[in-house]
Amino acid sequence: MQDLVREGRVMDLNSNTIKFVPADQPSTTLILPTSRAILLFNSRGDFIIPTQDSAHFKDFLTPDGASRPYDLVFSLPAMLREGVVTKEDEDAVYLNDTLKLDKKDLVAIIYRNGHSAVYGSPAAAADVLAHAKKAGAGLTDLIGGDVPRKEFEEKAQKKTIQFTDYLKILCDKTASYEEINKAISQALTLFVDENAMVETSSNNRNAVSRQKIRDYLNKVKRIQYDRIEIEWTHVQYVSDLKPGPDGNFYGTVSFEQEFKGYRDGKLVYSDITYKNATVVLKTYDKTYEGTTKKVWDVLLSDIGVVATKTV
Repeated sequence: MQDLVREGRVMDLNSNTIKFVPADQPSTTLILPTSRAILLFNSRGDFIIPTQDSAHFKDFLTPDGASRPYDLVFSLPAMLREGVVTKEDEDAVYLNDTLKLDKKDLVAIIYRNGHSAVYGSPAAAADVLAHAKKAGAGLTDLIGGDVPRKEFEEKAQKKTIQFTDYLKILCDKTASYEEINKAISQALTLFVDENAMVETSSNNRNAVSRQKIRDYLNKVKRIQYDRIEIEWTHVQYVSDLKPGPDGNFYGTVSFEQEFKGYRDGKLVYSDITYKNATVVLKTYDKTYEGTTKKVWDVLLSDIGVVATKTV
């Protein structure tokens, strides 16, 4: 039997039955077996799979009024993209005016206004959306393909910690020339490319300067203090990943950079700079012993200054 997509209003829902008023028959109330429903959307665009989500029936029937900031586009194989659908035609959906998605690859769209659309088989859509919800933290557990959000965040945090470790070597006045150059080379591998820009500021000047990452690292190693301490703390994610025109996914993390400079054993300068950094989720094919599989990594990109204050 072919799956059907019907619009209407769910009046009541329990583990056995669904009371449903079809949009094309507003004076009719249907009672359907819950086991026959594959996927349900409410007015906000929240979804449930009735045979799996009975604990969420009440929340589904009484959605809050909060709106979504982005449209959610689900496609095969198990991919969620967030952005703004700026155009649609018979064959494609255009996201953020930059990314063209063939409708033959889509399984569902949840729009910012709460409307939803299912493409092809509802059962296939349910599988992809269920995957997105498998960690129990919401739709965006699935990012950039089959990448769990928790793993992405852990890897992004690891890269920021590695970067601060390399900065500490550059600031260590007892480090050898070879150690410093090796730290610069290793720090550069954490970035998407050497065109990544880093902004710096100081309480001693009003202007914010911008340098490419290699120039920034060379500047750090030349800072004239007997001892320097640099720490990145309070790293947190301030935006969800969004697809770029290059096929990679881009997001933003915020953090505090604490800088301390010492001379003759005394602290002579310190500040805290609030910064935002672009992080990039990059996927690529890797071949090993004749087998090719998709792998992914998180890289750093531009780092910008938000504000600087005296400690």
